[in-house]
Amino acid sequence: MPDLENLLAEHVEEAFETAAFIVPERTGEPPAPADNWLTVAVDFEGDVAGRLVLCAEPSLVSALAGNMLGVEEEELPLDRQVDALKEMANIICGNLFAQEEFRGAEVTILSPVQEREPRLRSDLPGGREVRAGFEDVMEGRMLALLQVRAPVREGSSA
Repeated sequence: MPDLENLLAEHVEEAFETAAFIVPERTGEPPAPADNWLTVAVDFEGDVAGRLVLCAEPSLVSALAGNMLGVEEEELPLDRQVDALKEMANIICGNLFAQEEFRGAEVTILSPVQEREPRLRSDLPGGREVRAGFEDVMEGRMLALLQVRAPVREGSSA
């Protein structure tokens, strides 16, 4: 399996820079989200199953939405800001599975959902989990979680 932590970090940084003109830099230790942080999750199923979670400070989500939509941040209601974070999670997830490491895998990416807190799936025993923290000095901090498990195939050992 590929180096998931670096793969995740590269795609988070690239997606934020390209789609929102935000330049998040990886932090040494992933941050612990506060109660007011916004969280979205994207589940995926198929040859590779798992979940991508993005959890960010409200200031970062507001800047993300404003930049993606080309409007002043103050003009956007919270649901539009959350929608922008969902779209970013969708972009990152799609880009991950377009990589050579996953070429040929049949994967269905489900619609992103808002969550109350960052959590991974409990139905994927043996899955790999990675965390990466990011900070944009102007906009705020973020935590990205990735959980990946390739299913056990018939005839293989568990």
